[in-house]
Amino acid sequence: MLLNGDFVKPDGTTWTYEPGRFETARHLEFLRQAGFANPMVLASYEPNTEAPTSAQNYACMMDRGDQQKVFATLWPVLCQPRQ
Repeated sequence: MLLNGDFVKPDGTTWTYEPGRFETARHLEFLRQAGFANPMVLASYEPNTEAPTSAQNYACMMDRGDQQKVFATLWPVLCQPRQ
């Protein structure tokens, strides 16, 4: 099982967020690409689309996933040397 908490870019906002903030749909797509079949958003917290601070707009996502597929997908990435 994976539980992932991350800062997100709320749907429908025109605010320019720092790099690396994605809409929840993009986060779920990343999880699918990593081998999780049914990722979902459990909850979103502190939504603010008008004038957010860097500590607002985060979500908790989860999936049980196929552990063997996830491991096979992520292991090569995790083993790459850091630059």
